[in-house]
Amino acid sequence: MNCEQLQYELTQLGAEFDNVGDESGVTGNNVLLGVFFWPGIIVNESRVNRNQESISERVDNLGLLYRQKCVGQEQN
Repeated sequence: MNCEQLQYELTQLGAEFDNVGDESGVTGNNVLLGVFFWPGIIVNESRVNRNQESISERVDNLGLLYRQKCVGQEQN
């Protein structure tokens, strides 16, 4: 990936992280799960946490690549 692609991907991952976080807590999905299948709330929260961790790890890795490859190039 070039610097522009890395920057774009980091921006997209930030938005995706926010969207995944919106699925946690008191949501329509969790309320329905609570009514019909209460263990589903635990499964949903666990899935959200795994998704957030995965996105966070990708952001960390891409951020490191961006800093190594691109920081300082903007000044040239």
